[in-house]
Amino acid sequence: MVILRLDICRELIKLAIEFIFILAEAVHLVFRQDVSSVLTNFPTYIAPFPLHSLVL
Repeated sequence: MVILRLDICRELIKLAIEFIFILAEAVHLVFRQDVSSVLTNFPTYIAPFPLHSLVL
């Protein structure tokens, strides 16, 4: 009976560890998508060179 409980406990721990790894990978993917979407949503503007500085 004790061996059966230990075996069930071991299996539950393996499932919990697998769940944590999958959850961590999903969170990592979400954060990576959020960062890339933030970077692509802001257009990059180049400040125009002031023309009056060219004229002496």
